[in-house]
Amino acid sequence: DELPLGGGLRVIHVPGHCAGQIALVWLRYGGVLVAADAASNMALPWQKGLGYPPIFEDLEEGKRSLKRLAQLEVAVAVFGHGGPILEDAGAQLHERFGNL
Repeated sequence: DELPLGGGLRVIHVPGHCAGQIALVWLRYGGVLVAADAASNMALPWQKGLGYPPIFEDLEEGKRSLKRLAQLEVAVAVFGHGGPILEDAGAQLHERFGNL
């Protein structure tokens, strides 16, 4: 769904971390993904940087959601856990999650 807020805001259902999880894409500035808890960009014992959130309610749903995020054309991505990606975020998401 798209909302006419601030130049356009796309709402994407990304279950996995939790059933009702959503991500937002602000359509200005080349696209800004607000991934919330659908993905993380932090060091964890099993990963460094961009990767899975710290916990999944449903791993398979989470993987499908990450593949959806990997298809987005966005310049910037911010996460509920970890730092932002400020350049070429879409390419980094595709590289990390495109082949799940």
